[in-house]
Amino acid sequence: MTATATGSPGVDLERSYRRLLRALPPAYRRAREREMVDVMLELSPPDRRRPRFADAFDIAAIAVRQWIRVLFLPSRGEVRTAAAGLAVIVPLLLAYPVGQVTYLLMPLVRWLVAPQGQPDYFSTRNSFELRAFLWMHGGWLVWAFWAAAIVCLLIGKSKIARFPAAAGTVVFGAFFVGLVTNNFQRTMVMNAGWMVVQIVAVGLLARPATVEHGRRLVPPRILVLIALVAGGLGVTQTSLGGVLYIVNYSPLHPWLIAGALLAAALASLWSATGRVVLPFLVALLLPLLACRIAFPGLIDRATPNTFDYLPLTEGAFGVVTLVLLYAGSRLASSAAADFRARSQVKRVHPRP
Repeated sequence: MTATATGSPGVDLERSYRRLLRALPPAYRRAREREMVDVMLELSPPDRRRPRFADAFDIAAIAVRQWIRVLFLPSRGEVRTAAAGLAVIVPLLLAYPVGQVTYLLMPLVRWLVAPQGQPDYFSTRNSFELRAFLWMHGGWLVWAFWAAAIVCLLIGKSKIARFPAAAGTVVFGAFFVGLVTNNFQRTMVMNAGWMVVQIVAVGLLARPATVEHGRRLVPPRILVLIALVAGGLGVTQTSLGGVLYIVNYSPLHPWLIAGALLAAALASLWSATGRVVLPFLVALLLPLLACRIAFPGLIDRATPNTFDYLPLTEGAFGVVTLVLLYAGSRLASSAAADFRARSQVKRVHPRP
């Protein structure tokens, strides 16, 4: 029961508890303040004037949890929007792997159709030269696996999509070891486009229900149309530099990475199993960050004008910026809701 005697220990204790409860988000405090104060006063000795340390610690822990929910936990509407956005992002991701497969296989096609002894190509066609080509241009296999995984996600075969995704990751790991030991030569698989597809696709595969939910929100014809346009752009524009420029050279690529990561996280946060996406994303970034730390000279000398460029710093900046903007918008929304609630209380119960 709330104390009422002016100047008594109970009044001082109640005031102290109410001051501590100001750390809570406004909406949560309005709903729970009276109940929490009554419970803490009933559990306190009659002569106590200051809150116990355990009570202050509990209030601080509740405040941290509730502010995290206010700032970062998306609403149902935001989850639906993010899921629909991911349903559109998945077919858009086809542009890059399809384009890379085309780009990396074009030399093989030219080698196969070129006359024997052509100066610009291999003079003979033997197994050694074929193996050398597949090693130097073997990134097409990684991209082919990931294109297959994305297509499976697009048509609703999430369980099947895990197999080409796992195969693509294993092949990429083999190439990564070879790239490190060979001074990062022919690093066609180590660029911003790879990071977008690898991180987002693995995150979506960890929580396929997110993709399924988004597919129910977007008409299938629109998704098929986006996939066809993206695949066509990948085939036709990669050789002309269009898709390669947008994803590799343009300042847009860190924002593409950041936006895709944020959408995947928001669309997965509401379910307990969906939160597995976040450790997956971190696990994928750790090898790249470790390589950047272990081989700073090899990576830092690369520039945005080469395929060796690893946009880790820019991608991290984009993620942090978007997260801060999102948290700021949630804070502004919470403040506006608190102001409306206070105004309504003043209209219903005006001061005498």
